[in-house]
Amino acid sequence: MLFDYVLRQPIWVDSLSHALCQLATEFTDVSGTMNVVGDEVMSRAAFGLEMMKYWVIDAGENISFKSGVNFEGVQLDLRCHCDIAKS
Repeated sequence: MLFDYVLRQPIWVDSLSHALCQLATEFTDVSGTMNVVGDEVMSRAAFGLEMMKYWVIDAGENISFKSGVNFEGVQLDLRCHCDIAKS
């Protein structure tokens, strides 16, 4: 089951490690919590399909989609603002 209408901003591990190194070396005067995410917003369903394509997995008819609206504890929109990290 893949959640549609549940928004996230995935990031490739190479991009994340590069951003963390930059934050550690170039943003030494910034403290506190900072979000580092990918630029593209996608649903968890779209992300799951992309990962299956990446790993060459053909799930065929075994995939079902749910909205995520009625699932307790599932945050529907976790888009982050990364203004500090982008400056």
